Amino acid sequence: MFKKLKSYFSNKNKDKESNLLAGITVYSEKEGGIYFDLAITDESEECVKSVAKMLAMYNLDSFLEVCGILKQQLEDAGKEDLYVEIIEEVSGILSVSSSLEENVSDEPCINPSDMI
Repeated sequence: MFKKLKSYFSNKNKDKESNLLAGITVYSEKEGGIYFDLAITDESEECVKSVAKMLAMYNLDSFLEVCGILKQQLEDAGKEDLYVEIIEEVSGILSVSSSLEENVSDEPCINPSDMI
C-alpha cells in the first residue's frame, strides 16, 4: 500500500516540476527578517502573467513591500524591463478587479416593499 502511495506522489511531483512557470516563496528567519524569492522559468509573457496573478493576491501593504523587494532583486540582476512588464500586468489585473468590485452593491436586488 505504501509503495503505491509513494510512487503516486513521486510521479505527481515530477509532473508539477515540468509544469511550473513561476513561484513566490516567502520565508522568515529566527531574527524576524522576512525574505522573498521569485523563481521564473523564463521571461515569457506567460511567466509574467503568472507572477502578476500571484502578486495581485497580496493586500496593499504586503504588495508594496513585495514589489519593493522584487524591484531590488531584478535591478541587481539587470532586468529592470522585466520588473516594468510585471508591474504593468499587475496594474491591469488590479484595475479590472477594482472595477468589478465597484459594480457590486450592498443593496438587495428586490426590496421587500416591491413584493407587496
